[in-house]
Amino acid sequence: MQSHFVERIAGHYLNKRNQDREAWGRSWEQQRRTQDAARKLDEEASESAKLRARTELVSSFGELFDLLPEGQGVPVSPAKFVELYLTLPITIRQELIRSTDLMKLYRGDDWLRASVWRKGDQITIYLIGGNNRMIQSVSIKQPLTKTAEEYGKTIPGMLSDNPAFNNKIYLAERFFTIFKKFPEYERNAIFTDPDIMLKLPRQVVRVGIHPLAGADEFSVIAFEAESFSGTNITTYIIPTASLARLKWKLTWDKSDTSLIPKEVDK
Repeated sequence: MQSHFVERIAGHYLNKRNQDREAWGRSWEQQRRTQDAARKLDEEASESAKLRARTELVSSFGELFDLLPEGQGVPVSPAKFVELYLTLPITIRQELIRSTDLMKLYRGDDWLRASVWRKGDQITIYLIGGNNRMIQSVSIKQPLTKTAEEYGKTIPGMLSDNPAFNNKIYLAERFFTIFKKFPEYERNAIFTDPDIMLKLPRQVVRVGIHPLAGADEFSVIAFEAESFSGTNITTYIIPTASLARLKWKLTWDKSDTSLIPKEVDK
């Protein structure tokens, strides 16, 4: 009796028998929840692995945006982030993070990975160093990622066919005359990429400017040119702040007819 010999023998016997018996009541419910939780974790781990694998295959921030589910993030390597960064036009890259700053991070030892998260129409990239320390964060909006893919492309058409340029179309001669009068630092702020002016056709006849929908910090500037094959439009993305004085000059400086009348466009 003092050694509880009978109780120990009975307990050992019941435990051995219970190993082969189906669980019931509270025990059964607990086991079911544990199994469901384990299965869900396995599924989430599998989906996360697939998402990471697909992320390594994207070739632009636009593709990455479409891939990421709302409110979900994915880690990417510094090499992948730099690859996507270099697909952006220099105008947008410099607003996102300066190339010189990114180069220092990329060639240094502190930057270990990037974590990309999507929320609404924006993705935010966190640059993570040792001990999970956030070095810097940068954000880019979906409209900007989509428009960046069309940067510098030439398509058939006229500015007057696009309602976004309504009352914001200027004669090319007037545009370039005023632009040349700006000091060099202001011209460089407007066209961060100086090759833009070299790539434009010489027969530019009109210039249109309008804010980029969904990303007000940038504007679209389009050049309409005429050639033997017809009329074409070439578009670029420019920081809106850099255009303020130029737009004011185009509209009001020593001219009552700075804007092209609608009947001329037609």
